[in-house]
Amino acid sequence: MSKAAPTNHLGQIILDNLLENPENVLQLDARTGETETRISVRERGIRVARHMTKLGLRHGDVITLCLFNSNDTCLPVIAGFLLGVAISPLDVRMSKMEFEYLLGIYKPKMVFCDVSIVDTFAEVLKKLGNDAKIVVYGESKNPDYLNIKDFYAEVNKKKFQVVPLDPDTTDAYILCSSGSTGLPKGVCHTHSQSIRTVRGIKVFFNNLKMLQFSSLYWLSGFAMTLMNLTVTTVRINAPPFETDLFYEYSEKYKPEMVITTPSVARLIINHEKFNDTDLSHMKLYMLSGATVDFAELAILQKHLTKGMVINSYGLTEIGGPVTYTTKEQGLKNGTCGKIIPHIQYKLVDISDGRIIDSPNEAGELYLKSASMMSGYYGNPQATAEALDSEGWFKTGDLVKLDEEGYVYIVDRLKEIFKYMGYCIAPAGIEHVINSHEGVTDSAVIGIDNKDSGHVPLAFIKRKEGSNVTAQEIKDLVEDKLAFYCELRGGVVFLDDIELTPSGKIIKKGLRDLAKTIVPE
Repeated sequence: MSKAAPTNHLGQIILDNLLENPENVLQLDARTGETETRISVRERGIRVARHMTKLGLRHGDVITLCLFNSNDTCLPVIAGFLLGVAISPLDVRMSKMEFEYLLGIYKPKMVFCDVSIVDTFAEVLKKLGNDAKIVVYGESKNPDYLNIKDFYAEVNKKKFQVVPLDPDTTDAYILCSSGSTGLPKGVCHTHSQSIRTVRGIKVFFNNLKMLQFSSLYWLSGFAMTLMNLTVTTVRINAPPFETDLFYEYSEKYKPEMVITTPSVARLIINHEKFNDTDLSHMKLYMLSGATVDFAELAILQKHLTKGMVINSYGLTEIGGPVTYTTKEQGLKNGTCGKIIPHIQYKLVDISDGRIIDSPNEAGELYLKSASMMSGYYGNPQATAEALDSEGWFKTGDLVKLDEEGYVYIVDRLKEIFKYMGYCIAPAGIEHVINSHEGVTDSAVIGIDNKDSGHVPLAFIKRKEGSNVTAQEIKDLVEDKLAFYCELRGGVVFLDDIELTPSGKIIKKGLRDLAKTIVPE
């Protein structure tokens, strides 16, 4: 194994970065207002690494984190990078089945859990026959658990040295692919790939105060944490998103950057406080994770009097953004911007496999990048299926480019369904429904129909005070879209549409719900 040069070791990069302006604030707990300096985080990260080493953690091992955001959450992340131990974050609000599935794949040697979920973790690990050490965040009376607070004690005063590693083969972290359409897979990124990711996206983050709602499980949350440790930023650690919390923290802490999905942005825009809230402190609002309504994007941009709204498209497998809009490009309806220069791409016709080189013709997007994943953890078959014979990653997204190179996401191939042979992209119908002034959000799925294959069914969340009817929505779709997009499956109004913790609509639950209800 070759020893990494300091600049190729993610842990060393973090240690060096945190020595710059050591007394400056690095992070802030949104709930308590407590701040912590860069040098303090550096020292505590080293202490956690020493304790992990003392407890038997070694290069190549895996640790799993299942934590809410706090000033203590990043410490095992730092420690893992220092030791060459792969970090695999999970989300506190995942199901027991998902825990069992992913822990069975990762086989961690140590887990760091919030007290609210630690007993479930212990039960799952026991069922799997895994004797991983359990470190709890919070107070527990179970003597079998270690407490993270004990890891902050000084073990020795010798100068700390990062563990030598090969940056091209050592996994730095394992993030989950989106679980909104099925069981997630563990996406591996090595130290080298991670460093290239940092270099590629630091332009977004440098010198900004970031408000982070997403947990480490989500690409946006992990990216914000990683950038906080490797460039000059301040991170505001917030609990899972709630609209009232956004306004509370915006007023109290004046964040300069936030990343949300369009669904979360709609909640912010439609809140009663929106028009009366000063967001002039916000320099960058990044949208990602779904298609964006142009009118909503324009409303948000108008309200950010000194900032910029960026619409982006990213993938965990690529390590971050693939496209983004810029101030120079301006707001262009329906696009997520242009493909970042260092990322290679091609469009492939889904019917015959030919390469598409003409504008405005949809095909599956294939990508290559130096920051692209090394593979799916413990799943060589899934890795092989995700790549073509030349190593291109098949995104599963149906995309078209216009004459100027602007990218338009048509839909996920897995979500596209057929009515009488016509392909229907739910995102297009959702875009029309969301344009109605009485609608906050919508989700369209295809339901089985013995005569035509599938028909569209729309789930809709009304705006507060709205009395929009199912017939109004049906008429709107009929007026705006082709005949095969008509809502033949009906309309269902819901008080709320369930989102993942990162703000994406969970369509699997809606498909289950569709089997038990009678639409309008």
